Amino acid sequence: MFTSVCANTGPTRSTRTVDPSAQSGPPYPQHPSYRPPSPYPPPPRPESVNGLAITSLVVGVVCCLPPLGLVLGAVALGQISRKGGRGKGMAIAGIVLSSISTLLVLLMVVTGAAGDAWNGFRDGVEGASRSKSTQNLRKGECFDVPGGDLEREVVNVDIVPCDERHDAEVTGTYRFKRSDPAPGSPAGETFAEDRCLDLNDAYVPDSWAFPDDVEMYYYLPTRQGWARGDRAVTCALTGDGLTRSLRVGPGTHDPDQLSYINAEHAVESAAYEEPDADFSDDPAPYRSWAKEMATVLAEQATALRGRSWPEGASPSLTARAKQFEASGKAWAVAAKAADEDAFWAHVTAAEWALTTETRIAARDALGLSTTPPPDEEYATGA
Repeated sequence: MFTSVCANTGPTRSTRTVDPSAQSGPPYPQHPSYRPPSPYPPPPRPESVNGLAITSLVVGVVCCLPPLGLVLGAVALGQISRKGGRGKGMAIAGIVLSSISTLLVLLMVVTGAAGDAWNGFRDGVEGASRSKSTQNLRKGECFDVPGGDLEREVVNVDIVPCDERHDAEVTGTYRFKRSDPAPGSPAGETFAEDRCLDLNDAYVPDSWAFPDDVEMYYYLPTRQGWARGDRAVTCALTGDGLTRSLRVGPGTHDPDQLSYINAEHAVESAAYEEPDADFSDDPAPYRSWAKEMATVLAEQATALRGRSWPEGASPSLTARAKQFEASGKAWAVAAKAADEDAFWAHVTAAEWALTTETRIAARDALGLSTTPPPDEEYATGA
């Protein structure tokens, strides 16, 4: 048999017939076709970790609900023995830790230590919630100073209800401006005291509402705080045995009481503006002061007369308005006095026109305290 083999060697070559019997040598051996090796078999899937075993260990470590960790660990061991899986060591560890925690809890309950621990924890939480930085105090808050020493430097104080015993009550905060003296200097401390006096006066406009032992108190920025940008002075009132708020305002007084208090406060505020220099050195400021007193007394007399007071309080308030008018007229005469003696004679007449007796009657009619402060300026009168 002849086999035809065609080889395309190019256009210059021709096709020829080859006789296999004429070829020398044995025929080429036949090899099987190449096959790639089969891939490696996939690795076996690892056994999953039992979730209850993990939970038991976590509960045992953090010591929360010890019996729960004990139960979960036992259930996990049962599941692992039946279904297989990993986590046996964690389940055993959870059982051991939970058992120890359970025994400790039972011991604390039996000995009463659990109650003491709970009370201590509760007191700690309450104490932390009451603690507040002196830089963050707000007007109207009452507080205790740790140790009760108001003179030492403190960072935090304890906020307490104002109807409970407390060391001090915040009347307001003033922020130093660039033009103000630094609080570390004597001028700065005097400036801070003046600002606190203004805030205290606005917070408690009724001078008769102050207990005898109440004093001004304030927190200044420390040198380190000032360097960090703290510019606030916190003003407060302090005294022995404070058990109520000293604040005078809509939340503590009714409109009639506030109207009367504001009238008296306006007169007192004007009286506090007495010039510092001697009259003989410069009488002009004194005449201006007398003129201002006359104006304020006339305005407040009109305010007292114009309000519709409760029936029982009207006669006392009307009497007080008459005294304001009489005192204002005397101040107006003092503003025109020719010399120092005449000036002070008319000022004395103006002061005597405002009697403590009439003021007590007006306050009593409105349900206000009737005990004059020790330094009551117009404590005597006809």
